[in-house]
Amino acid sequence: ESTKYIMTIGDYIAITLCKKSEPIMHVTNAASLGMFDIKNKKFKTDLSCLPRVTDRLETVGEYNGIPVMVALGDNQASFIGSVSDDESALLNFGTGSQISVIGDSADAPEGIEARPFTEGKYLYAGCALCGGRAFAAAASFIAKCAELATGEKCENIYKKIDKALESKGTTSIIADTRFCGTRLDPTLKGSYSGIDENNFTPEDILLSTIIGMSRELHDMYKLIGKDCEKIVCSGNGIRKNPALRRVTAEMFGKKINIPLYKEEAAYGAALSAMAGSGIYQSLDEARQLIKYE
Repeated sequence: ESTKYIMTIGDYIAITLCKKSEPIMHVTNAASLGMFDIKNKKFKTDLSCLPRVTDRLETVGEYNGIPVMVALGDNQASFIGSVSDDESALLNFGTGSQISVIGDSADAPEGIEARPFTEGKYLYAGCALCGGRAFAAAASFIAKCAELATGEKCENIYKKIDKALESKGTTSIIADTRFCGTRLDPTLKGSYSGIDENNFTPEDILLSTIIGMSRELHDMYKLIGKDCEKIVCSGNGIRKNPALRRVTAEMFGKKINIPLYKEEAAYGAALSAMAGSGIYQSLDEARQLIKYE
C-alpha cells in the first residue's frame, strides 16, 4: 500500500515528474497549510502524512536528466522574480493588492503577515482585499452613468478613463477603497468624503479611487517601518493603469520600477531553480538577471 501525504499541487507535480514517492515541501508552501510554525520551521503537529520541510532550494530529483527544484509559494516566487535585492518593496495590484518587504524576524507588526522566505529570511506581506477591484468598481459606475444618459453601453471605458486622467493631477475627494473590508475587519466598508458641487465629477471620483488604492498599501508600508531603496510594482492592475503608476510614485516618493517580464512568479521559480541547481552561486546572484521597463 502506497504512503499518502498532504502536499500542495506544486509538490505533487515535482514528485510526479521525478517519479518519487516522498515529497519535499518548501517552508513557503508549508506555511500556507495553516498548521506550520514559521519561527521553528516545522509543523505544529506530528502526523505521518506530513512531508519533510526545507527552507533551502533543494533538488527533488530529475526529469530526463534535468534537475527539478522544490516548489515555492506564489507570493515568495513572485517577489524573487520581481525584486533584484532585499532592500526593495514589491507592490502588486491585481484584483486585490499587496505589499511585500523582506524582514529578519517572524514577528511582524499587527496587520502585517510574516511569511517564510528562503535562507532564514521572512517576507512581510500587507494585503488589501480590494485593489484593482476598487478601480473596476469606480469605472463600472462611470460606465453605467454614461449608459443611463445615452441609452448605449459605454465601450472602451478604460481607454477613455486613461485619457481623462492624463491631465488630472489632484482632487480634494478622499476615497476609502476598503470596499471588501480587511482581513482584520471584514465588516468595514469603503466611502468617498469631501465631495462638494465643484469636485463631484467622474475624473475626481476616479482619481480619488486610485489615490485610495495606493494609500492603503502606503499605510501598510509605514506599518512595516522599513525605508526601502526601491519600489517595484507588478500585476496588470498597475501595468495597464498609467494614472496608478503616477500616483503610486508620488505617494511613495520614489520611482516606480516594473519588471520586464509579466509572469513574475514563474520567472522567480526559474531563477530559484537556477540558483538551486548551481547555475548561479546564490539566489541573490540569479536575481541580478531581473530587468525593468
